[in-house]
Amino acid sequence: EVSQLTQSALDGHNVAIFAYGQTGSGKTFTMEGPGGDPGVTPRAVERLFAHAAELSALGSSFEFEVSCLEVYNEEVRDLLAPPPKGGEPAKLKLQDLAGVVCVQGLKSTRVATAEEVAPLLAAAQRVRSTASTKMNDRSSRSHYVFRMRIRRREGEGGECRESELYLVDLAGSERV
Repeated sequence: EVSQLTQSALDGHNVAIFAYGQTGSGKTFTMEGPGGDPGVTPRAVERLFAHAAELSALGSSFEFEVSCLEVYNEEVRDLLAPPPKGGEPAKLKLQDLAGVVCVQGLKSTRVATAEEVAPLLAAAQRVRSTASTKMNDRSSRSHYVFRMRIRRREGEGGECRESELYLVDLAGSERV
């Protein structure tokens, strides 16, 4: 259940959920879910917007931005940016800004509903790096990071809180 964690993100706390385990253990399945049975990521997004709607009725306003990246072979790739002519996702660089690690050039898309997030998740999964392994025919071979940036304002001109929700599907660990 992700309800309390999404509530914490809306309350201004940074939240991260990681899926970790051996190749073929079901990390991506758990995070994304099969077609008719949503996994952690789509359920967290649905819950986030449902909570936000309840809080909006009480006077809060929200802004949401989504980004998706992968780390594959020590390269950071933007999964939502239009691919360059070579067809691979755009490669990015990490930057340290006074102790805060940023991904320079990462595309961030404003969204207002869970329905707007779903095609972004699907687009990111389509370009994510996969390969065949002994454990799995189509194994994700990268660390995948979904980020939802949240800005919440209390009433007209009130306090503004910013937080981020990270949902991370780590590449499988396997013995060589």
